[in-house]
Amino acid sequence: MTAEKSKKQLGEILKEKGIITEDHIKYALQVQKITKDRLGEIFEKLGFVTENDTVKTLAQQTRISYLDVDEVLPEDTVLKLFNKNLCLNNTFLPIKKVDGTIEVAAYNTQGYKRSQRTGLEKYLKRK
Repeated sequence: MTAEKSKKQLGEILKEKGIITEDHIKYALQVQKITKDRLGEIFEKLGFVTENDTVKTLAQQTRISYLDVDEVLPEDTVLKLFNKNLCLNNTFLPIKKVDGTIEVAAYNTQGYKRSQRTGLEKYLKRK
């Protein structure tokens, strides 16, 4: 069995956390058959979960670190390395520099367009 197939489904994790019920999952799956939307989006639209619930649970499911940027103070020296519009347009926030590597917080990394990612890589190489 592959790692992808062995991980728990979003609905199952949300149910284990006590955020939704089995009935919520069944209803959302019926809606998904019609809309073809992602299940997390459906849970949110139906008011079963908050965006924060979805993001934290997806981070847990995919084993990607979750960082609440409202609770972090980025280093000034790192912020000055990046153009504000570049960060806003590519939905990332430079946080700190560790051993020559800049740690960034990014939103919706799976939705990045290839051109945005390439543009960001070129920008970083110039710095």
